[in-house]
Amino acid sequence: MMNTLIITSPGSQIEIIQNFCKQAFEESADENMSLRDDKDSPSLLKHIKYNTIPMITAVTNGKEIISLSGVQKLNSDVGILGKRFYTLKKFRRSPMGKPNNFFQDYMYQPQLQWASDNKFKVLLITFNEHNKRLIPVLQREQKKGRSFESFRKLSKKLFINSTDQHVLYKILDTNYDIEKILK
Repeated sequence: MMNTLIITSPGSQIEIIQNFCKQAFEESADENMSLRDDKDSPSLLKHIKYNTIPMITAVTNGKEIISLSGVQKLNSDVGILGKRFYTLKKFRRSPMGKPNNFFQDYMYQPQLQWASDNKFKVLLITFNEHNKRLIPVLQREQKKGRSFESFRKLSKKLFINSTDQHVLYKILDTNYDIEKILK
């Protein structure tokens, strides 16, 4: 049975997160799942060590984590949802052969609520060049009314975590000027 595990103190759950990262890295060699946690690493574990991802949602199948992502604190006003998202390969498709969407179905609402409770003023969902093909998928889900309400596409790419990123954003504080993040 699939469940959502909300981890608001990732450092206290480091062992189970490391086990997931080890499994993910072994199957993919994805540096975001590397067990390195030094400053030069892009890994989730580095973000946990330096507290830049203070909240993680994980999807579990029984006791096993099969997918996870976090909320990155870009600064005191801006949070990024879905950071370091990864799903183990054997769980990427449902028994019917359709893609599983763990972020939308299990992670999005808890991350949105946590970010709102923690007074972020604007939320981002970011996509590098490799993942930008997911933007139309999210926009279709918006049109269906399933998720991602009020997210809009930013007119420019932002340089985040040493990478140019395409950005969808949602303003939580109506007094926040989105132009601030473009500077």
